[in-house]
Amino acid sequence: FELNSSKISQDGDEDFLILKYQMDKLGYVLNGYIYTLTGFQVHHPFNNFLISREGNLKWNGTDSNGIKLPVGNYILLIEAFNETDEIIKKKIAFGITGIF
Repeated sequence: FELNSSKISQDGDEDFLILKYQMDKLGYVLNGYIYTLTGFQVHHPFNNFLISREGNLKWNGTDSNGIKLPVGNYILLIEAFNETDEIIKKKIAFGITGIF
């Protein structure tokens, strides 16, 4: 799992956070959670997505109510699991910049 960029903005340049993934096999279900640096969960943009072996998922920088998050630093927590109870977890830091 990796991000296309470590920032998201709304200036027409990087309007979405894009998560790229490549799995070793099929059958993984993915969850993604957005947290502030103080540990407060602000959104769950990827909710039980059955993912293919590789692809991209994108998020537009809004919270659970569709409101744009303020400028700052955040953590994307990724959890992927499959039917044989294999679990992959990864934390990725990113920032929201500009007029957002």
